[in-house]
Amino acid sequence: FSVGTTPWIDYADPCVLKPGADNTVTIFGRNLPGGAPSGVVLDGRPIDKLVVTIKAPSGPGTGLLESPLRPSDASADLVTWRLPGSNAIRFALGDEPLLSEVDDNNVADKAQGVTSPVQISGRFGARGDRDWVRFEAKKGEKLWIEVVSQRLGHPVDPQLVIQQISKNEKGEISGKDIVDSDDQAQPMPAMGGNMEKRYRAQPEDPAALFTAPADGAYRVLVRDLFASSQGDPRFSYRLVIRPARPDYRLVAFPLETIPTEAKLNPVTCIL
Repeated sequence: FSVGTTPWIDYADPCVLKPGADNTVTIFGRNLPGGAPSGVVLDGRPIDKLVVTIKAPSGPGTGLLESPLRPSDASADLVTWRLPGSNAIRFALGDEPLLSEVDDNNVADKAQGVTSPVQISGRFGARGDRDWVRFEAKKGEKLWIEVVSQRLGHPVDPQLVIQQISKNEKGEISGKDIVDSDDQAQPMPAMGGNMEKRYRAQPEDPAALFTAPADGAYRVLVRDLFASSQGDPRFSYRLVIRPARPDYRLVAFPLETIPTEAKLNPVTCIL
């Protein structure tokens, strides 16, 4: 616990940086040098905002992560940034065209229209927040659809639902759930005594390898399963919709941290 007058960053918009580029970002917080009133109130107090330019590293391996990193966090490309003397905040890195979440996408009929590949910087800003995104796909097209939020350090449990949109003879539009994704699958091999669960390599952010069953329109619902009791502009997320491509992550654990009964298993895992 500490008390001071140094800058404090509550959140940033967007929560995504383009690798190797100068990114214009608005940060929100307290004691920001040169900050102006933001009109946002957090914890009963107004906070300021400040527009900054952040030079993002060319990739996740070239940027420092100053906040604690869990094994599951390694499945996302992350980097941290701070003002001089401030706390560090996390950003996701992504090359896809970046959009911001629109304000009125809380119902399915007002889903935000996008075109793959795309990434959206959004937030679970209020209790019960439900954000909808609509896209087109061809039959057999494989898309990777993923949310990064818990891995940004937020106390959330995101879920994504993918619906196929259809229209009946009366012109009425409806959506049929075809994918429901919550936590991702455990990437580590089974070990004696369920030791793999101790490494928390399973991301709690959802993702799906989606294969379009037919030409047409689809929509994605993103929500926080804790939304009935919480909502906060600090709870940001990155939603990406892009063509599927091979990828992997390597996580290594120092041998001395591996429980004795698990030392016969590899100390690395591929995500």
